[in-house]
Amino acid sequence: TQSTWATIKPNELKKAEEKRKTVANYRRDLLGGHDLKPLAIGETVRIQVSGRWDRLGVIKKKRNTDRSYIVLSEGHEYLRNRKFLKPFYHFTEYDDKNNSDENNSNFTETPPLRRSTRERSAPDRYGSV
Repeated sequence: TQSTWATIKPNELKKAEEKRKTVANYRRDLLGGHDLKPLAIGETVRIQVSGRWDRLGVIKKKRNTDRSYIVLSEGHEYLRNRKFLKPFYHFTEYDDKNNSDENNSNFTETPPLRRSTRERSAPDRYGSV
């Protein structure tokens, strides 16, 4: 007997592969989480390595797929899917946005915490000492 692979024409194989990819994408979209925004080349990101987000890197290149990037970090190139990359925002950029005059005019000071004025008695559990 001949195997089924020998009887499949290349054109049919290509159609079957496209269908498989379509089904896989549909399932990923249906069962998966939210879409992550694309990252720009040159953008600073945090990289997840061994379950920790402790490396910084710069996007060097976007691959042909929608979800993978080549990231340069500490002199090494890493290939990572988008879910293992987080945009990194420098605190100076964040502070500059929040310290503008428009934001400070709406600033209200938080009131101090209120404490009870009730007198407290010593607990009875130790008896009279």
